Amino acid sequence: MITPKYFEHEDQCIKFLEWKALEKFTGLPSYKQFPEYSQRWGFWADHFNFKKKQWHHSLYVETMNGTISTLEDFYKKLEARLKGRKPKALGAQERKEQSQREYQKEKLGDGFVDNSTLISAIKLKAKELSNTRTPDEDFVSEASALASELSETPLSDDQIKVLSSLMSSEISKYQALDIAEAKLIDSDNKNAWFLWGKIKRNYPKDSKFTLSAREVAAHVQCSKDLARKLTKELLKAGLIRKLSPAKQSKTERIAALYIRCI
Repeated sequence: MITPKYFEHEDQCIKFLEWKALEKFTGLPSYKQFPEYSQRWGFWADHFNFKKKQWHHSLYVETMNGTISTLEDFYKKLEARLKGRKPKALGAQERKEQSQREYQKEKLGDGFVDNSTLISAIKLKAKELSNTRTPDEDFVSEASALASELSETPLSDDQIKVLSSLMSSEISKYQALDIAEAKLIDSDNKNAWFLWGKIKRNYPKDSKFTLSAREVAAHVQCSKDLARKLTKELLKAGLIRKLSPAKQSKTERIAALYIRCI
């Protein structure tokens, strides 16, 4: 049995990346291999979804789409990054991220907030409030409270307004209940609804994600044949859209890529 190297690492994103890599390269659900961590990995996943850096995301994508083909290669790339040696590809992606930040700075002007920790906290707060608040409400007080806690210098009124708008926008993503979701409710397919709930909890609107029949079967506790049917139900309802099909290489199967539509 493989022994995890990073399940006790201080960075929750690193724990999540290793969890998914072990699952992919061993072919077994990690919650079965490491049951003592089965109640913790959901927190790691939430942390990854909302606080991942560009290099975390890049490593995840390369692991899941087959660019990284072995567990050994995954560890080599992860450890190189942790030791401060940035692969050229990651450097290019970070330059792209910097360009996007500069674009936002030009677009928002005096309202721009260059504080990734605060932005992540705003998004997490939006997820929390999405169960009780509506996007058309004012979130200035919530934004101000987080800014006071996480910003070393006081923010301007324009910056607080931008944070409030971001919170509203994020809540909209979580509350995107429309006719497509209503179709799924009316189908009375409890398993399909449960699967959709899993996707909606972990991936905001317009997020891309990989999903295999094996993963669906693990989530819903069903056969792979039923798992494929459940995924088709979500596609039929328009809740998700397939961006690229599953692929079979000489050594492994690469899961299909989807996007959450509402």
